[in-house]
Amino acid sequence: MCLDDIAIYNDADIGQDWSKWFLGGCSVTCCNGTLSRMRMCSSGHDEDCPGSAFDTVRCSKPQC
Repeated sequence: MCLDDIAIYNDADIGQDWSKWFLGGCSVTCCNGTLSRMRMCSSGHDEDCPGSAFDTVRCSKPQC
């Protein structure tokens, strides 16, 4: 069973120095896959912000 065409991300993950997540494309054209996301530190240097600038999350497309 596949979920609707959605990408799951959580704005609560944003620290005060991080931008919102920029989402890449889903790795599949149908069913469940992953997508990469990235965010930018407001200082311009990722090491100044807590956590990671890159992440991978689940995504879903319509059933094949």
